[in-house]
Amino acid sequence: MSPTDTHTPAILQVLPALNLGGVERGTLEVASAIHAQGWRSLVASAGGKLVSTLEETSTHVTIKGFARKTPLTLISNTLALIRLIRSENISLVHARSRWPAWSAYAACRWCKIPLITTYHGTYGQGTRLKRYYNSVMTKGQTVIAISEFIADYIKTYHRNMPAEHIRVIPRGVDLEVFNPAHVPATAVANLKTAWKIPEHTPVLLLPGRLSRWKGHVVAIQALNLIKDIACHLVILGDQTPGAYTEQLHRLIDTLNLKSRVSFVQQTTDMQTAYMAADYVLVPSTKPEAFGRVIVEAGCMGRVVIASEHGGALETIIHGETGYLVHVADREDLARALKHVLSMPASTYQRMATQAREHCRTHYALQDMLAQTLDVYRKALCLQPRQ
Repeated sequence: MSPTDTHTPAILQVLPALNLGGVERGTLEVASAIHAQGWRSLVASAGGKLVSTLEETSTHVTIKGFARKTPLTLISNTLALIRLIRSENISLVHARSRWPAWSAYAACRWCKIPLITTYHGTYGQGTRLKRYYNSVMTKGQTVIAISEFIADYIKTYHRNMPAEHIRVIPRGVDLEVFNPAHVPATAVANLKTAWKIPEHTPVLLLPGRLSRWKGHVVAIQALNLIKDIACHLVILGDQTPGAYTEQLHRLIDTLNLKSRVSFVQQTTDMQTAYMAADYVLVPSTKPEAFGRVIVEAGCMGRVVIASEHGGALETIIHGETGYLVHVADREDLARALKHVLSMPASTYQRMATQAREHCRTHYALQDMLAQTLDVYRKALCLQPRQ
């Protein structure tokens, strides 16, 4: 598009599905910002739980093939995107996941419009074929990296890509939503009652998917090493039965920790969940690409203990806003827990204040959205709104 084009820009984001997750939440946030800008916002996915929320500001287009990885669906997905680009006069496509990105790449080349990609994770790089599959996320006119860690990861595994095409835009948190002043004390008390937390017992919250790499085993083993210290571990996530969930329950039974660990269902009211906790744990055994939990918890004035790799190295200032521990090291995590559970209230409040200020300063949602819209403007040769 040239600077003299006057039609309203139409931005299409593509991803596999619209269910709960960081990529999906970011898609909705950007869609809302596009709409607020006065542009047209469209999202193509295979559908999901968040479609109705998206449709408050945007148009959703269902492409079922985004959920099926076959050569035939790759072709049909590409043709569907070409038709969509032409019928809706799409100005730019923003791809957020590898499978739909391949179709978006082909469709954008065919229709001669810009493609933007966001590199959201540390995709496995085991084989040459896998590396080629991942490389589509570097095909964007601009490649958005969600952290400095991911920017370095791209440079390491995609050396042929010009570094100047990478733009680091950290994920953002809505500072109005994640604000301790907006969470009623009664809501916090009710949640702790629902979690069956014994009175005056410090709460350790471990939120996230029940996946092996999230470090639940390390946290449970660390808890076993501090049996003489009163605290209660709350594992918050999807409670769908499975082999890993059963393994965690067996481990808890074996270590006789059943009275000190609760499993609670995933919630959309994370701000109250953070306020019901005293400390938040992110003991991931694989590096988090960014680690939204750390920033959300920090905005709520909660001290986080996380594994010292990935995005946590950027979002936590060790000893000032939280603590970093050795990866997959139950003894180091136990030492950190002993330390924080014995710290004076004044020290806790100082760290909580510093965590909140750090996260509010560096990871505000509005900053992330403004920078993303700036990427779109530059790709479309548009001038910023005055």
